[in-house]
Amino acid sequence: MRFEVRLFALVFFGGLFGCSPNTEAPAYDASSDTAPEAAPAQAGAAETETPPNILFIVADDIGFTDLGNVDGYMPADRGFDRSWMQLGGSSSYFAEYLTGDVLGFEDDGRTVELAELPDDFYVTEHYTDKMLGYLQSTEEGTPWFAYMPYTAPHWPLMLPDDWLDRYAGRYDDGYDALRARRFEQASEAGVLPPGSNLDDYQSRAEP
Repeated sequence: MRFEVRLFALVFFGGLFGCSPNTEAPAYDASSDTAPEAAPAQAGAAETETPPNILFIVADDIGFTDLGNVDGYMPADRGFDRSWMQLGGSSSYFAEYLTGDVLGFEDDGRTVELAELPDDFYVTEHYTDKMLGYLQSTEEGTPWFAYMPYTAPHWPLMLPDDWLDRYAGRYDDGYDALRARRFEQASEAGVLPPGSNLDDYQSRAEP
């Protein structure tokens, strides 16, 4: 599902902002050991007088599950003007190696070294700050598309020590009490249709 959703986002928003998908590029199976040929450039792209759209991507898993971590198919090759990404399947959220001695981060196509990361580096905050910086660098009235899938909430699950107790006690009453509270709040907010209730609710799993 993740692949289809991401592909839809790229195609839909690319068309919305005037970026035509390259239909001449060969299909590629990311699980294959054979790298595809680089995608051919679109004819006439250099001659257009239309101001270019600005495309940004800050992403996790860009190579592992979706596009394939191979030359010719990275974001810079596929039309993104700025990019900061994690190329593999996962990474530590902090300034440290998760496995081996490779971080897997790239900044505008340049390999990011561990020594470059600040001591207080936390990938969720860094992705957010990076994207905000990209957006703030655009001129007013310039169309842009930003694509930003976070590492969270998939493995590994990591958070700073001062975040650990933010929700301490919030879920101590169990699933049933939590469900009832959220249902009541949603009803009061008008999110649920009038007359909605939990009378027919049937649990599918033991807490």
